[in-house]
Amino acid sequence: MAKRMILALLAALLLGGCAPAEQRGALIVTVQDGPNGSPVAGAQVVLAQTGQSSRTDSQGRTEALYLPFSAAQNASDPSWGEATLLIYCEGYADTVLLNVQTPSGQIRNGPVVLIFPPSASGEPFVVYESPPSAWTHRLLDAFRP
Repeated sequence: MAKRMILALLAALLLGGCAPAEQRGALIVTVQDGPNGSPVAGAQVVLAQTGQSSRTDSQGRTEALYLPFSAAQNASDPSWGEATLLIYCEGYADTVLLNVQTPSGQIRNGPVVLIFPPSASGEPFVVYESPPSAWTHRLLDAFRP
């Protein structure tokens, strides 16, 4: 466990842990059982951009996962970064959550990720998070005829 913590600290430092706070965003992810909505303890959530990972607690929540914006810059709106989450948990299908929006300089409580038992095919679940409403409205206004 101590070795894993040291590796996570080194990864955070090497992958932007020293970046100013306004250049980083963070996520606190909640993992729930898809069929009944209960929290899932012990799920491993990995932030693909940095390799940081956290196991969910009894409430299904991770520690903050920090994302340096140089690794996740969203060209259409630099105040938001995009992240990819990988969720692993015994008894559930591997899950990939794409397009997770991360505000610059803030810790976001979210997203809530629902995980499900594996399908007969054994394929992972791949889910996309829709962008925040404010971002969507700015995009629509920018191209409104």
